[in-house]
Amino acid sequence: MSREICQTYWPWMPFDDGIAADRRSAMVSSLNEVSEFYSAGFIEEADAPLYRRYALALLRCAERMPLPAWEGTWLYPATPPWRGDVPEYAGRFWNWQASDKRRQPVCCYQYFIPLFFGFLGRAPLDEKVAACGSAPEQVEALTVFWERVWAKLTALAGGWAPGGWTHCTVNHERVMQEGFEGHRRRIERQLADPSLEESQRVLEESLLVVLDAAEVLRNRMIAQVEQTDLPDRLDVKLKLIEALNEVPLRPARSFYEAMLSLSFTFYFEDCDSPGRMDQYLLDFYRHDREAGLIDEEFAKELLGEFWTSMDRVGAWNVAIGGTRGPEGDSAVNELTYLILETVKHRRRPNLALRMPSGAEDRLWNAAFEVIATGNGMPPLYNNAAYLEALRNYGLGLSEKDVHDVCFGGCTETMIQGCSNVGSLAGLLHMLGNLERNLPGRLAGSASFEEFLDGWLVDLGEEIGGVCASISEDSEAKARFFPQMIRTLLVDDCIDRGREFCHGGARYNWEVVGLEGFANVIDSLFSLRELVFGGEVSAATMLAALEADFAGHEGLLARIGKLPKYGQGDAEVDRIAARVAEFTFGQFARYTGFRGTKFLASCLMFTTYADRGKICGATPDGRRAGQPLADSFGAYQGRDTKGPTALLNSVTSYPHQAAPGTLVINIRFTRDTLTEPSLCGKLRSLLETYFARGGMQIQINVVDQATIRDAIEHPERHENLIIRAGGFSAYFNELSEALKQTILERSVHA
Repeated sequence: MSREICQTYWPWMPFDDGIAADRRSAMVSSLNEVSEFYSAGFIEEADAPLYRRYALALLRCAERMPLPAWEGTWLYPATPPWRGDVPEYAGRFWNWQASDKRRQPVCCYQYFIPLFFGFLGRAPLDEKVAACGSAPEQVEALTVFWERVWAKLTALAGGWAPGGWTHCTVNHERVMQEGFEGHRRRIERQLADPSLEESQRVLEESLLVVLDAAEVLRNRMIAQVEQTDLPDRLDVKLKLIEALNEVPLRPARSFYEAMLSLSFTFYFEDCDSPGRMDQYLLDFYRHDREAGLIDEEFAKELLGEFWTSMDRVGAWNVAIGGTRGPEGDSAVNELTYLILETVKHRRRPNLALRMPSGAEDRLWNAAFEVIATGNGMPPLYNNAAYLEALRNYGLGLSEKDVHDVCFGGCTETMIQGCSNVGSLAGLLHMLGNLERNLPGRLAGSASFEEFLDGWLVDLGEEIGGVCASISEDSEAKARFFPQMIRTLLVDDCIDRGREFCHGGARYNWEVVGLEGFANVIDSLFSLRELVFGGEVSAATMLAALEADFAGHEGLLARIGKLPKYGQGDAEVDRIAARVAEFTFGQFARYTGFRGTKFLASCLMFTTYADRGKICGATPDGRRAGQPLADSFGAYQGRDTKGPTALLNSVTSYPHQAAPGTLVINIRFTRDTLTEPSLCGKLRSLLETYFARGGMQIQINVVDQATIRDAIEHPERHENLIIRAGGFSAYFNELSEALKQTILERSVHA
């Protein structure tokens, strides 16, 4: 479907759900009886435009959904810890955790798209129907809603079940500075414009309903706190009620109110990445400290409560440090250091430290002190390299905005408060592509150069297909799955009168994840040396792979002795540079829906084990079903020549050509982070890595003995945290395959 049709068709067109008027009221009642408030709100009005339907769904949820108990905390809401039996389709706040499956909503707001059916099909519906089996009216309402609404929306979207988490950092600073009343005034100014198009009018009016939902939630939260009897927290209760009567509807007046505004908006938006907290909270913090209204310990307590909330809901990234735009001065401040102090020994937030050029000793020392606690945080980001990469990629960033680079999810690159970044929008399984095309390319190539040229053609074709699929996916989201809360909270959606997925954000791009890069490089070098070098025939290599090296143990041993990516070998690194340059360049060629650019990344989260299960044995010596390489560094255990060799290998190609973030994991002994003389050497190593163009690195310090004991005796290590892919996790929550990959990582001194 053309972009022109998308721009003119659906934002104002009513959605005919085919539900007769005489059944609608009964269906709404039945859906409410089984806690499907979102669904009930969606079908409440016949012939309503989709924007209004989604807004009404939010409003009805806000009016009826159970609220978490107030437990005496300074910040509210604060949800209970996330349970392991919570359905996969559940959101973080709007879709609460009901022990009674009859009360667990199937359809509710969540910031990732699709709602759930793209992943699970009818399974959640069938489970809910089974729980409601004794209530035929409710079963009928659920079934009709599914068939006439969600299934129909999927069909209208061309069969697409739109994917992608679409992480985001909304404009928390604007909420703190203006309050939601400021958003309402901006919308009303738009509605007063006589030149406003009808589709824009529908959107702006629907956003007023979303603001109504926020106010309803705020009012219900005040009532919840008022009704809670905790005598020993009476002082906290009174101050919380006073603050909730101000924020988030009106501007924050203090550091406490700013934190409460952040907490409310964080939950309202369903718990994604808060962005540059040390920047937009700084003025509030400084004012209150200078006025003697708060001390450092109270600020730490508030931050600690917020980190606990992030941990409970499994939330994402906070960025600190860096520079301020447009001048580019260092943005490191006292709140930067306070945040570093408060994340020690914590799993969340996923803290990203942007290291400005010439960072002071204090910042390096503070970072090393936190990393030495063993939680894998903070990963270090080369601030200057990110700024240069984003300036040069054709993203249209202003000099002021480029300094507000932050990260969503694991570490996907975005601009705070004003960007819509597909995150992750799609994946390119590089090793899978090589595996599929290996037999044909080996048979038709007389030399390694001919083989590599041919395979890169295959890879380029898949990259084009991935970009096309992402564009179709993004268009389906824009046409049928609007994100009304983000439209409210991301600039410049209100001022443009355009929905978030429909081009409303100031900046738009897609981050695409690469998988198996190191395995590909080692496989290509193995083929060059052994097959095209004449040691083994192509037929023998293919037979060995088909047999998972059974009966070919000698070949497997020979592969194991070859140089590997991450060992600083010039020939291996030359292949890595060729493949990386080609891959990054291919993504840069394409423009997608909303005029988006495609940014390559490699941040394997915890997916590198599962993504290896779909691959057979490969020429690098990896056995069938084994994990892929963890992100963009060497394959686990192959970086045996020391940290300098590893970092030289991974900077043999231009990281700035892949500004979506290339994650590099590295392990050091703990004394490297604690002994002053060794800290100096580590800092020198990392500064050299940044000077060579490295953009990101994350460090683990957990020793082998601890990991082995945690595998054998998990009950002894319930609080052990490890860095995996692009985030930190409790070791006991990782799969057995992932635990082994952590154990296999090389440990450097």
